[in-house]
Amino acid sequence: MAGEEKYRLGRLCAQLTAIHALAERQGEAAELDAVLTGLRADGDAAELTSRADELLRRCGVARGLGDQRSPGGVLPALGGGHPVEEAH
Repeated sequence: MAGEEKYRLGRLCAQLTAIHALAERQGEAAELDAVLTGLRADGDAAELTSRADELLRRCGVARGLGDQRSPGGVLPALGGGHPVEEAH
C-alpha cells in the first residue's frame, strides 16, 4: 500500500464514527458500508479509499480524506472545507 493510501485509510479509521454519522445524514451510508466491507475483505485499498474520499466530497467535506484541513468544521480533525464550485 502506497503512502497516500495509508494516510487516507488512517484518517478514515480515526474519524470513522463522525464519517459514518455524516454519511447517514447525507444518505450515503450504504456506499460507506460497501467501502468498509471491501476494506475488511482485503480489497484494493487505493480504489476503496478513493471511493471514501469522493463520498466525503459529496457530503460537503471539500478535501475529502486529504491533508491540510482547516480547524473545526463538519468533522473533527477533517475540517469543513470550502466548496470549489457551486451549481444552481
